[in-house]
Amino acid sequence: MSEETTIETPEIAVVAPEEPTNIIPLPAQETAPVEAPATPETPAKAEPKNIQELIANIDIENVTTHEIIVDLIAGIQQLAVRGTIALGLLERMAAAQEASDTAPETPAAE
Repeated sequence: MSEETTIETPEIAVVAPEEPTNIIPLPAQETAPVEAPATPETPAKAEPKNIQELIANIDIENVTTHEIIVDLIAGIQQLAVRGTIALGLLERMAAAQEASDTAPETPAAE
């Protein structure tokens, strides 16, 4: 004589996924020019001649590691978007060229 056994399954709560916190939005493409405040007592600095001079001229006291990484990611995202657009245009141009090369010639009306 066998006894029937029942197994109770726990209820599973459906939880909505959280929004990711590591997503950085693309920077706005159209920005109004920001005018720097005029400071007559500050002499004009010479333009750096190479990247090493540019890096050496940056005041690291006023920048954080987070700001550098955010700027780097934004630059990579912009490059990826530009690359995608350029490749899409090249693909369309190649398809248009191929279509015009294989289009049947129509006789000219006399």
